[in-house]
Amino acid sequence: MPFAMEIVHQAVQALTAKPTITITSRHLKNRENNLALTCQVHGFYPKKIHATWLRNGVAIDQEVLMTKILPNQDRMFQVRLQVEIDPGKGDTYTCEIEHLSVPDKLHAVWGAVHNPDVMETDVKSMEKHLENFRNAWFAAAATV
Repeated sequence: MPFAMEIVHQAVQALTAKPTITITSRHLKNRENNLALTCQVHGFYPKKIHATWLRNGVAIDQEVLMTKILPNQDRMFQVRLQVEIDPGKGDTYTCEIEHLSVPDKLHAVWGAVHNPDVMETDVKSMEKHLENFRNAWFAAAATV
């Protein structure tokens, strides 16, 4: 039987397409610091899929807006899930996908590190390190 199971598994894999997950965020007008997180799931086949948002590992289905599963021109499918969050709380959000094309669940994570203020600080720090490296490199090159 294991050989037959392997053949069935290979046939299923040949007839499926694994979803791709992208998380985007945008500031909401008239909502102080809140963001809309959108999980875009696309390029999957067959159509049947289970997608959900998790906050710190717990499903938050009641607060989620979800589109219908829509076909693409290439006969694959797409779906979007959106949740409104307060990034100041430091929660971690995970878009979790179950689909026939993958044996395990797929996850894309958005966490406190994605807070624009934190990212801006990280970018400034990296720019400073790059500037220091550049200066050291030019100083070393001048002595050669």
